[in-house]
Amino acid sequence: MWCTCLKKLTLIGILVLTAACRRPDRSGNHQDTMSIGPDVALKDLKAGDFVHDTLTKQQLENVKRIHSAFSEVMNSTLAETIDKFKRDQHPDREIAIWLKMATAYERFAVQKHIEEYDKKKEAYELLLLRSMASEEHVLRKYRFHYLSVEEVNEVLSYYAEPPLP
Repeated sequence: MWCTCLKKLTLIGILVLTAACRRPDRSGNHQDTMSIGPDVALKDLKAGDFVHDTLTKQQLENVKRIHSAFSEVMNSTLAETIDKFKRDQHPDREIAIWLKMATAYERFAVQKHIEEYDKKKEAYELLLLRSMASEEHVLRKYRFHYLSVEEVNEVLSYYAEPPLP
């Protein structure tokens, strides 16, 4: 399940960058921007072997849409994104999850004409976390710096799927 691995890698990358780029709060104390994440050591994560040699035409079209939706907040090429889905045992299931995330992201970022990269990145992180945890858990654990409470609730309202770890 490459997407589960991708989600974990993305979260770990976010956590590592967050730890490296902690910013001071109003009192001048440094504060982590995110306090939620899997208990997985970086050294333990490896890309799985390819499960599928190719993806169907429909799967490729869907992966292109996913890649396009998140291209400004994810650092992977289309070829890398396709390869990751080819490593997943059940690419259709993972593609469906990512399509729902992409739709929610686009409803917020594109339709609302959000221009600030930090807000877009935080909306992406929020959706990624929400795809793996309940809304209540995400709201309890995630610290928002760029999105307002109203924007967080709006983003979450666009993704109503049950969490899949």
